[in-house]
Amino acid sequence: MRKVILILFLSLFSIISFSSVEDIFKEELNKNIQLKESENNLKNIEINIKKKNNFFIPYMSIKSSPFVMLNNQNSDSINFNILNVQKTLKDYTYSTKLYLNFTELYGAQLGMTLPFGYNEDENKFQIGNLGLSISRDLKKEPEVEKLNLEANYYDAIYSIKKTKNSIYISTINSIINKNNNEELMNLNMKKLELLVKKYEYLKDEDEREKVELDIIKTKKSIQSLKDKQENFDYDIDKKTYEEALNLLKKYDEKINMNYIQREDIKALNKRVEAAKIQETFWFLPYLPDMSVAFNINDLENFKWSLTFDLNLNVLDFGEKEQLANTRKNNYSDLKVKEKIDSIERTIKSYLNDIRINEFDKKINASNLKQSKENILKNRKLFENGFMSELDYDLYEIDYRINEINFESSNLTDNFNYMNIASENGEALWGDLVE
Repeated sequence: MRKVILILFLSLFSIISFSSVEDIFKEELNKNIQLKESENNLKNIEINIKKKNNFFIPYMSIKSSPFVMLNNQNSDSINFNILNVQKTLKDYTYSTKLYLNFTELYGAQLGMTLPFGYNEDENKFQIGNLGLSISRDLKKEPEVEKLNLEANYYDAIYSIKKTKNSIYISTINSIINKNNNEELMNLNMKKLELLVKKYEYLKDEDEREKVELDIIKTKKSIQSLKDKQENFDYDIDKKTYEEALNLLKKYDEKINMNYIQREDIKALNKRVEAAKIQETFWFLPYLPDMSVAFNINDLENFKWSLTFDLNLNVLDFGEKEQLANTRKNNYSDLKVKEKIDSIERTIKSYLNDIRINEFDKKINASNLKQSKENILKNRKLFENGFMSELDYDLYEIDYRINEINFESSNLTDNFNYMNIASENGEALWGDLVE
């Protein structure tokens, strides 16, 4: 008995858990691996941007001087070896160093070292001489790196938005289809039952053959509907269906075409800026690798050193020439145009589908009108005893099936407008999730 109650409770809980569009949408988001990877990629990019923008905030590390405990065989005391100087346990000095490394300042690496420690003899902390260092790769292109990093950020933002939009459209579509398919399934099951009864009492072979064909078509429809239902695991009710329907109907012909503001277009424009800088300095690959480093080991006494490194590859397999040609031949503008053309072609295809769907709507409207006229005519025949209840029920079922198909063909336009809104870079889910 307890097991039965538990099963009923879990069944009820599962239905309640997915009783809204928001619940189902969030669950689908949580299951999507591509979305998780995109969000993780965005976090990594945001960390890199933070390092660039907050260069004045250093990495900080503390390193202790190594020491080893020693056992003096000629004495009862325990000694330490600190910086190769042995002292007894009652007479020791412990030293460490604080390292501050600034990530980057316009291509330069900055560092700071501050030794400090504790002297047991004098019973006080001691601070050593401050050390400073600065180094830079002279071929480094910090502005190009910054622009490419911003481009990566915009790409990551759009990747997340595109994935969420796709999941949102799929969720709305699945909820509406599940509701319609369940009703169509019930109608076709009832129709099949009636057709089998009709087939059994018919005597005329030609009529039986026609009914048999209708039975086969109905079985095909049922199997097709079953296959579609297997792809959507959630239980929904009329409230969820109405909610999804209202969210879908928000999208109509009143759509602003503002795809130029899409994040992936912004990313391409950033890469255009970066490519133009590289095009100006196309000769950099031919220059030797150069770096300069300036160190102050003792700031108090100003002991400093300047190092200049130069490395020139005299022979190669044409890598430098290829790199220089790549920088000179800038195709980034074409990539922007190609992307915009692709977006416009996609939007045009949706608009073409809307125009073509006008014919389908007219056909379905005509079928519905004809079906309604048949219902009104056959109702009179049924009420006057000239038609069996079974045949009249079959006409009613066909009318409702035509009605559902008509409603679905009208919603096709809304789905196309929703896809156009997605192509424009709109976040379709609105306030459902952050």
